Amino acid sequence: MKTGRYILLFALLFMAIVVYINKCSTTSSTVMNPGIAGKQPLKVNAIVVNSSSMENLIYASGTLLANEEVEIKNEIAGKITAIIFKEGSRVKKGDLLLTLYDDDLLAQLKKLQLQKEIAEKSEERQKDLLTVNGISQQDYDISLNQLNTIKADIDLIHSNLSKTQIAAPFGGIIGLKSVSRGAFLAANTTIATIQSIEPVKLEFALPERYRMMININSEIHFTTESSDGIFKGKIYAFEPKIDLKTRSVLVRAICKNDELKLFPGAFAHIEIPLKKEENTILIPTQAIVPELKGQKVFISKNGIAEKISVETGIRNDTSIQITSGLKKGDTLLVTGIMQVKQGMPLTISIKDSFSNSK
Repeated sequence: MKTGRYILLFALLFMAIVVYINKCSTTSSTVMNPGIAGKQPLKVNAIVVNSSSMENLIYASGTLLANEEVEIKNEIAGKITAIIFKEGSRVKKGDLLLTLYDDDLLAQLKKLQLQKEIAEKSEERQKDLLTVNGISQQDYDISLNQLNTIKADIDLIHSNLSKTQIAAPFGGIIGLKSVSRGAFLAANTTIATIQSIEPVKLEFALPERYRMMININSEIHFTTESSDGIFKGKIYAFEPKIDLKTRSVLVRAICKNDELKLFPGAFAHIEIPLKKEENTILIPTQAIVPELKGQKVFISKNGIAEKISVETGIRNDTSIQITSGLKKGDTLLVTGIMQVKQGMPLTISIKDSFSNSK
C-alpha cells in the first residue's frame, strides 16, 4: 500500500512540474513578444516575388508640328492687285501668291532710267575733258557721283518692285487667306500661312531622369486622336537645357507623312522603347509605400510582417521595377498595406506570381 501511495505522489509531483514549466514558457514568450500577444492576425493577399524579362517603355504626350511653317506677310504697304493662290492648295517654292500695286514704282523707274542715260553721257564727256586737262578732277568726281547716285536709286526701285510680288518661300500647303483683292495692306500684314507637312515633327517633354536612356535616331511609336493607326518616328534633336520649372527636357522627332494622315497641332500619345532587360523584378505599383526618405514594401517572414526599404526603376500604369531591396522568392504583401505594421502576425492568401513583360 505504501509503495502505491509513493508512486501516486510521485506522479502528481511530476505533473505539477510539467504544468509549471509550460506556464513559465508561455509567460516568457509573452514578455519577449508584447506586440504580438493578444493580436488577431491580419488577413492579407501576397505574391511570391519572381524575376522576368522587361521591355522598358517610356510614355509621354506631345504635339505634332509642321516641318516648316511661315506666315506670309508683305514687306511694304500697298493695294492688292491680284491674289493668285487657292486656299488649302499645294504650292511650290517660288510660286507667285499675291501682287501689290506697282504703277508708281514703275513710273519712278522709267524716270530714273532716263536720268541715268543723261548722267552716263555727261560722265563720258567729263572723262574725255579730264584726260586733256579740260576740267578739274573735282568736276569729274561730281559727275561720276551723280551717275552712281542714280544707279543706287534704280537698285532701290528694283528692290521695292520685287516686294510687290510675294512668292512662296518653300513648297507646302497654303492655308486660309485673311485679305481680299483691292484691300490696302499696311506693312507686315499677315496674308496666309504655308506649312510643309511632309514629313512632320513631333515635340514632347521627358523627365530628366530619362535623358541618358535615349539617343539621336531612337525610334518612337505614337497615336493621335485625329488619325487611326500607330505611327513611327525617329528622335533627331534635344533641347540642351533642362527646364527649370518642370525638370524635363524637350525632344523632337521626325515622322513620315506621305499619306497626309498627320496634322500639325494634333495631340499625340507616345511610347519610347528602351533596351530589354532580363531577370528584373517587377511588382504591382500598389505594393509600394512612399516614405519621407524613400520607399518601402512589406514582406511576410514566417507569418510576421517585415518592412523592407527598396529602390525603384522604370514605372508604368500597373507595375514598377525594383532595383534593390527585394529578391526572388520573397513573399510580398499586395493588400492591407495601410493597416500592416512591423512585426504584425499575418494570415496570408498567396496569389499568382506577378510578372509584366510588356
